[in-house]
Amino acid sequence: MSWQIFFIAFATFVAQPIPSKYVPRCVDVSMNNVYIEDSISAIRIFHPDPAMYQNDFEGYYYINRTRSELLQVYFHPGNYSNCFSEFTVMPLLKDTSKYLFARLRKVHAFISGKGIHLGLPLDSLFLILGRKHSTTTRDKDSIVVEYSLEQKQAPSFFGFYNTPSYSSRYVFRRSRLVEFHFGLDYP
Repeated sequence: MSWQIFFIAFATFVAQPIPSKYVPRCVDVSMNNVYIEDSISAIRIFHPDPAMYQNDFEGYYYINRTRSELLQVYFHPGNYSNCFSEFTVMPLLKDTSKYLFARLRKVHAFISGKGIHLGLPLDSLFLILGRKHSTTTRDKDSIVVEYSLEQKQAPSFFGFYNTPSYSSRYVFRRSRLVEFHFGLDYP
């Protein structure tokens, strides 16, 4: 009985997604219902396999049901087990020999909490996240949109996570999203 009370108290403290009223428009905090630094949601969706944890903090890799997309989740040193702070989504390359990954058979595509996914048009990103706190750079074949937010710009959000900054990066080719990354920055 006492261990059950401890577990409930621990899970309540560790595994609470941030209330949406504290999340700035340009910030995304989840991927397929796995929330940043929420171990309970990660366990529920990813069913972590201890064999995957041999990548030495490079991150853990998951592929979608159709084997067309790769999700990399990053664990910051000092976090609880299965509390991921950053997410990266990209197309699955043909040479996957360097990755040790798990296949998520129930996940058709990796979609962020705000509906961002590979193939999204550039103008849709701005409709979802706005232009505030963003910078856009162009080169000959791609457009990169980056968002950066610091503690003084959203103290309620950063107070919840106790971290100094958040960043995201979206890479577009032919006006379609081909790779994206978002999460809390490691101090």
